[in-house]
Amino acid sequence: MEKIDVSFWKKKQHLCEICQLIGMQYAFLSPNNEQCHAWIKCRDFLHDALRCHFTGKSEIIFGFSYTPGKDPELSLKKMRMLVKRQPNSGEDGASKSTKEMMDSALSIIQCIEDCGGIKPTSTIQRTSKDKDVYVFEGSSDWMESTFMISMYTFLIRLGGRKIVFENKRDLDSQLKKLSKSRQANNDNDISYLKTVQPYIHKIVEKRGDLRYVKKDGKHLFENQTVNLFHNYTGIVALADQASAKKSGSNNDKIEELITLSKCLIA
Repeated sequence: MEKIDVSFWKKKQHLCEICQLIGMQYAFLSPNNEQCHAWIKCRDFLHDALRCHFTGKSEIIFGFSYTPGKDPELSLKKMRMLVKRQPNSGEDGASKSTKEMMDSALSIIQCIEDCGGIKPTSTIQRTSKDKDVYVFEGSSDWMESTFMISMYTFLIRLGGRKIVFENKRDLDSQLKKLSKSRQANNDNDISYLKTVQPYIHKIVEKRGDLRYVKKDGKHLFENQTVNLFHNYTGIVALADQASAKKSGSNNDKIEELITLSKCLIA
C-alpha cells in the first residue's frame, strides 16, 4: 500500500459528540495534504465544514469550527478523507485489525460505486507518519452533497463490521441482515442502518438531485441556522423523511428536506 505525507492538525478543540461503538474518526484532507480541521466522530461536522467553505463564514456548533481562508481548504475536485481508529471496548469488530477494517470499508464503497456508476473508484493510502491513519480518495461525486459525504463516511464505519460479500446482491443481503441484528448499547449505527439501508443505492443514483449547490446557485438550507443544517443534512434524516408516512413538525424549516426525500421514492 502506498504511503502519503500528511500535515496533521495540531490545534485542540473540545467537541460535544454522540458516542459511537465503532471508534472511527474523520477529517477532510486538503489538496496540499493538510488536515483541514480537528478529528471528529460525529460525521455531521463534515457537513458544517462544507457549508463554511462555501459561505466563507465560520460557524461554531458543539465546539466544532472551520474557518475558511485560515484553515486548510477542502478538496472539492475529489473526496479526500483522513480516517483513523480509536477502538472502543465492546466493538463488534474488535477482533479485526485497523487495516482489515479499512480494506473492508474500501470494498463496500467500491461496490456501491460500481453499482452507481461513480468513477474513478475509491482508493486508500496509509500516512507515512502513522501507519494506522488512512487516506480515502474518491470521485468528486462524493463531495457534491452533504448526503453523499454522510454516505461515504457511514460506509467507512461499516468496514468495522464483519461483512463478507461477493457482489451487490450479497452486500445488500448482508446489510439488511445487519440492520435487523440485535442492537448493543451505544450501537447507533444499527439504528442508522435500519433507516438508511433501503435507500443506499437510491441516494447514490439520485446524487445529482441532492447537490449542496443547486442549479440556480443557491445552497442547501442556506436560510436555516447551522444547528438545523447540522441535524438535517445527513442520510439518516433524508431516509427517515422518505420513510415517514406523514411529514414531521417544523415543516416550514425542513420543507427542503421533505422535497428532496421524495426523489428517493419516486
